[in-house]
Amino acid sequence: VLQEKLQKSKNDATVVKLLKKNGAIILGRANMDEFALGFRSLSSRGGQTKNAFDHSRYPGGSSGGSAVSVASGFSVIGVGTDTGGSVRIPSAFAGLVGIRPTFGKVSLDGVVPLSHSRDTVGLMARNVQDLAVSFDAATGGSQKYSLNCLSQKHRTVYRLGV
Repeated sequence: VLQEKLQKSKNDATVVKLLKKNGAIILGRANMDEFALGFRSLSSRGGQTKNAFDHSRYPGGSSGGSAVSVASGFSVIGVGTDTGGSVRIPSAFAGLVGIRPTFGKVSLDGVVPLSHSRDTVGLMARNVQDLAVSFDAATGGSQKYSLNCLSQKHRTVYRLGV
């Protein structure tokens, strides 16, 4: 019933395009906090996401739906955005490995960021090898949101060893 209410995205984010190009099969979308703003993975459309190991607990972070999908064995990797722990916290709660890469390493094209200067696309998996393979596949897209696009007032330049 819920699936019928969801609209299919017209365009894929660059990270999804890169994952598909490198052989990934996209299984679906996972429940998350609305606007990626929260720590319980609770939404008005999908309800409360339950922790994969204990249904009386929540999975943590706004990307908890992706973490539950991976931890329960439904998917090999999960994709989420991380501003203040939304990939790292659910990874920790689910016994996964997760990465919040350096800002600009994974393209934000097609992603609606909570914070244009702090959001990153992160990945989670059950082991480091799966995470490393998927991270290699997800990188290399547009650098539109690299640090070079920030105005000078938002950047601090440090010179070391001068």
